[in-house]
Amino acid sequence: LELAAASAAAAEAREDLPAWQVRVDRQGFSPRDLTAYDAFRALLQRVSRASRPMSVRSLSGAMHAIATLHHEESLSVAAEGARVVETWAVLELAVAREARTMTSRGVAKTVWALARMEHVPGAEIWAVLELAVARVAQEMTPTEIANTVYAFGKMERAPGPEAWAALEL
Repeated sequence: LELAAASAAAAEAREDLPAWQVRVDRQGFSPRDLTAYDAFRALLQRVSRASRPMSVRSLSGAMHAIATLHHEESLSVAAEGARVVETWAVLELAVAREARTMTSRGVAKTVWALARMEHVPGAEIWAVLELAVARVAQEMTPTEIANTVYAFGKMERAPGPEAWAALEL
């Protein structure tokens, strides 16, 4: 806990440090414990504030990290509710703005994160992500393709014809 608090305080003091670089030691935390700590709540606030100028790499990384914490039951949306949902909504809006410049890795991580959070985005964000998948599919590694196809299946939503055709090639 002291390490998490010190990391959050150091990050807050250094505005040049990307939010995703703040690490929270979650070993031994229960879902309710992690969201109860001021340091973690400060991290969620920092991600929300930083999403506008956040790099595309940081954006997909933040979504991936939050989704991983949720999947590992170290972060409970039910326990922290509004703050996590608000942070996620801000990140989704940033995805809508930045998807056209994402790399194949960023697109794969973002789609995978949505599936890991068990969250199907709204129609506008979905359409932007499908265009991004179609744009970068030829650059994807086999792992990125597998993760992207897995994510579509997990969300029980087939990619559009253009994205699917690009993934098949």
